[in-house]
Parts: sequence; structure tokens; C-alpha cells
Amino acid sequence: YIMKHALLIIAHKNIKQLDRLVSSLEHDSFDIFIHFDSKWAISDDEIEMFKHQHHNAEVLEKRYSGVLDTWSLVEIAMELIQKALYTETQKKIEYGYFYLMSGQDYPIKSNDYIAQYLDRAYPKPLIDCTPETNDNWIHSTFKRIRHVNLYNKINKISKNKTVQKICKIPLYAYQEVLTLIVGSPYKHLKAMNIRLYGGSAWWALPREAVGFITEQYKTNRQVVKWYRKATTPEETFFQTMTMMSPAAEKVVLNDPYETKQNCMTFAYFQREGKPVTGHPYSFTVNEIDKIQKMPHLFARKFDIDIDEKIFDIIEEKCR
Repeated sequence: YIMKHALLIIAHKNIKQLDRLVSSLEHDSFDIFIHFDSKWAISDDEIEMFKHQHHNAEVLEKRYSGVLDTWSLVEIAMELIQKALYTETQKKIEYGYFYLMSGQDYPIKSNDYIAQYLDRAYPKPLIDCTPETNDNWIHSTFKRIRHVNLYNKINKISKNKTVQKICKIPLYAYQEVLTLIVGSPYKHLKAMNIRLYGGSAWWALPREAVGFITEQYKTNRQVVKWYRKATTPEETFFQTMTMMSPAAEKVVLNDPYETKQNCMTFAYFQREGKPVTGHPYSFTVNEIDKIQKMPHLFARKFDIDIDEKIFDIIEEKCR
């Protein structure tokens, strides 16, 4: 009996790199599900050609615009999960893990190693999970109502960061006043006796956690309502829901002030002589020694336009 795992990929650019990623993950243990971002200027013909080339991958028909720090990324992840759950019923199988990744991830271990690691770890949730306290980063993401659509409209007015900041001043004031009148997402979620958690947006969750999260997503309208109004829900929703699920007792919690990402996908946030911006740097061949020493299954991010050779070296040295 082979335990199957669903690999869920959020992709937003570079078909050549995505093609390489999916090809590298061909294995009896993996079924792959992919979401193409609606902002990606990729033609229907290109998508059809991609589907024809990769029989181990299913592409979502519905395309969303994924925006960092917004509910849209939770929606995309949930669409991928629901596609995988539907496939379970069609194929009469049951996935062990549902592993969320981006199109700029790349495996840094062999497929056999990854499959065996997941088989042994099951059913422990492999999720970076930090409890909220009143003075850590998780608390701050729920402090005020955030109007994402208005932010996005302002960002479209001008690409100039200074102009954007000036235009957003009335928006910040509006959000503060609205939060005072209506109450913050934190206040409303706490009133529901929900303990909040956060961590990396990339995780591998077992079937029992995913089943519970899917049910909450569909039926718990109040939780969804207030998560929609928070900042960075993609880094808190799945952690909080997992800790409400039957899988909670198997989660290894971080210290409340932990900032390292304790998940199986390594993201490279620090480069010597460069500032920490909150966005991962792209790996180059110069970091291959670092990649070789990592205990993780995947790393991110990689960019084929910045360094294509690194993919060959990873396959030669790390896998």
C-alpha cells in the first residue's frame, strides 16, 4: 500500500520553472494540484499544453488574484484543498498530507526521501505554529479592520511608493475609526473563545486537520467574516484552525516570540549585507552549501530568470 499525498501549488509566474518543478515531483506517492494566478498573463493554449504534458497534475479551472497578506491566499489554498478532496472521492483514495507550496519552491531532497519522511511523520501536522500573545506579531495582525480592496485600488493608482503612502493616509484614519466603532477582528474572534495562532504560510497538514478546516471554512461564517478583515490571514487562519481541530494535540508549538519558520519548506530571508524585508531572497548557486545542510524537504524561493543553473546543481548534489 502506497500512502498518497496531495501537493498543492500556488503559481503566479514563469511557466518554464513551474514545468520543471512539476516534472521533478513525478512519483507514485504524489498527486499535484495547481492554481494559476489570474494576474498571470498566460494563455489558455499554454495552460492546455501544460496539462497535456503533466498527467500527474490537475489544474484548477477557477483562477483568483492572489495578493500577499490578504484573504485571497486562503481562498486559493482552500480551492486547492477542495479539488484534492473531490479527487479523493473520484479515485476512491485518501490522501495523507496536503502540502501547500508555491510555484517558486523546489524539492531539495529526493522524491523517495520526501515520500518516506511524510509517511513516517503522518499524522502529525507539519506546520509552523506560534501562540498569540498581546505583544507579538500575531496580535498586531488582528488589531484593526483592514480594507484590502481599497489598498489594492490605491496601489493601482500609482507605482510610486511615496504617492501610495500619501494616498493611504485617509484610509489608515478610516480603518482606525471603523475599528473603534465596530470592534477589531481580535475582539470579535476572542468573543468566540478562539485562541489565535500564526506562522509560515507553507505547511503540510494531515487529513483529519484538513477535513475539520474545510468544514469550518464552509459553515463558520463569523470566523471567516473576521479573518477576511485581518492582516496576513494566510499566516494565521490555518494555524488557528489546526489548533481547533482533532489534530491539535499532535502540533509542536513554538515559543510565543519565535520568529524562525519551523516548517518543512525553508525560506531564505537573510542575505549577508542585505536588509531583512519580510520577503525571501532568491537562492543562487552561491548558497548551494547552505541548501545541502538543510533538513527541510523544500526550499524557496528560486527564480529561473535569476539563476537557472542552481536547479541542475540541486539535482546533482542534494537529491
